[in-house]
Amino acid sequence: MKAWIGNQAVSRRTVFGRILAFFLSLILLVGTPMVAWADVPESFRIPPWPGHEAGASPVVQTSDQSALRLLVDTDLGVDDAAALIWLLSQHRYPLELLGVVTVAGNTTVENATNNVLLLLSLLERNDIPVVMGAHKPSNVLLSSTGKLIHGPDGLWFLGAQNPQEVDAVDRKAARFYCDMARTEPGAVVLALGPLTNLAQALRRCPADMANLGRLVVLGGAKFGGNTTPVSEYNFWQDPAAAAEVLQSGLPITLVPMDAFGQFSLSMADVASLQQDGVPAIQFLAPALQAYLGVQLQSGSAAVVPDPVAAMVALDPSLATLHSALVKVLDRPEVARGQSLIALSFAERITLIADDRELSQIADQVFSDPGFDYLAAVGAILQREPDNALVAMDVDAAALYQMFMDDLSQSVSASGAAEHEPSPIQLFLPSVQSR
Repeated sequence: MKAWIGNQAVSRRTVFGRILAFFLSLILLVGTPMVAWADVPESFRIPPWPGHEAGASPVVQTSDQSALRLLVDTDLGVDDAAALIWLLSQHRYPLELLGVVTVAGNTTVENATNNVLLLLSLLERNDIPVVMGAHKPSNVLLSSTGKLIHGPDGLWFLGAQNPQEVDAVDRKAARFYCDMARTEPGAVVLALGPLTNLAQALRRCPADMANLGRLVVLGGAKFGGNTTPVSEYNFWQDPAAAAEVLQSGLPITLVPMDAFGQFSLSMADVASLQQDGVPAIQFLAPALQAYLGVQLQSGSAAVVPDPVAAMVALDPSLATLHSALVKVLDRPEVARGQSLIALSFAERITLIADDRELSQIADQVFSDPGFDYLAAVGAILQREPDNALVAMDVDAAALYQMFMDDLSQSVSASGAAEHEPSPIQLFLPSVQSR
């Protein structure tokens, strides 16, 4: 028996086989995201796309290797400060901090620069270069809403009360990145704020920027948002820069809200650090208390994002990483800054091809006996390969223990010789009484 499809006669067996293959493909397309969504309330663990192993981590230096060379790009607010203090206080991972570049985001770039200079001075690390970067996003206005979370100066008045020599700071961030990419090939960039500086550097010296190692980016979200219902703050603040960096071809490890949202601190944690923490975290404690206080609408702890990205930058094994195709909506609308993170086969296909193209493929399945459906789909996937490793889950317990231990004076000082009080401790009585 034969049936007619278009102008061609094919056997019923052939028709049945093609229909079966088509519906099996539909099951693959529809079933995978359903499995992913079913897991969302529990742990955000998304089944990896076939061909990519979940948890595959980039190579990172360990204690028996040379120090990790790191550049930090930050809009230094309270959680950025906690991350920077952890980076320069921990001793478990060899680290060489090559420089800190500031950007507008949580606060103005001038405030962010002042805050970085303040912390480096208190940490006795004035040897680390500081460069002032972009004072506004690429093509939208700088939002002032960060004041509600970080205070008017980015550190709940600690920065304003301790002004630094901001005017003397180098302001050529793009040139600094280009120079570092040439002189420090393989260096890792930890981006804790909007990606404005990196986008500008990529436009200035794309070939040189390719010499860098990983970009560890704090930003985006697969499920939900923390600024709008669908957008995370860093990507929302400069969506055009986020899109540009993601399209650059550089190796990116993305730490989205799905991952950093699993790390939180309570008022009791901050009180413990204020009592027994290293001097720098004691200095920051009043700002941390204010930061938590404006967010504790329910529950006893609030998310502190930036330390998560810092810890993953030094130890990717702390996160479950998935290869993904990531895009960002950069239009100034309700969905501005929304990140689209495609993990499954179905999500990738629909993120690359529009419905017109996919409908044509579906029509050809039933009209052309010689049509190679898998080849057509494969050609679509090859047009836009994955552009990031995305941390969809982290070892929250390990992150918390590491953060508290590394910033605890009793733990970090165990076995160490006693020393004279650092300059930070001279600030503590006046700061804590304010």
